[in-house]
Amino acid sequence: MSDAGTVISETLRAIREAKGIRQSELARTIGMDPGHLSRIESGQSNPNIATLTEIARALDLEIMLVPRDKIPAVRAITTRPKSSTEYVFESPNQLIGTLSNKSAPPAYRLDEEGDGE
Repeated sequence: MSDAGTVISETLRAIREAKGIRQSELARTIGMDPGHLSRIESGQSNPNIATLTEIARALDLEIMLVPRDKIPAVRAITTRPKSSTEYVFESPNQLIGTLSNKSAPPAYRLDEEGDGE
């Protein structure tokens, strides 16, 4: 499996576990053989985009494609220091922890209406 595939499979497993969802429960929810889900999470099988989308939906995740030339900007955003008005994920583990915490601060803040800025 590619490095990207490994990151995806590890992230899916970590988020599922952080949400307290058993592998068999997730497989049943999306109509998948539990063994196949196990192979995906362990990196032994690459999911197709339809399967990945179903897993993401069941875990309440959004799949987003970022153009390669924009990846440095995304990395810069996720590694800049936090201020009192914003919250930035510094690592995948911090993101996973936040996803499993319903009272976490928002990932971004919209300016108030009428700011004039």
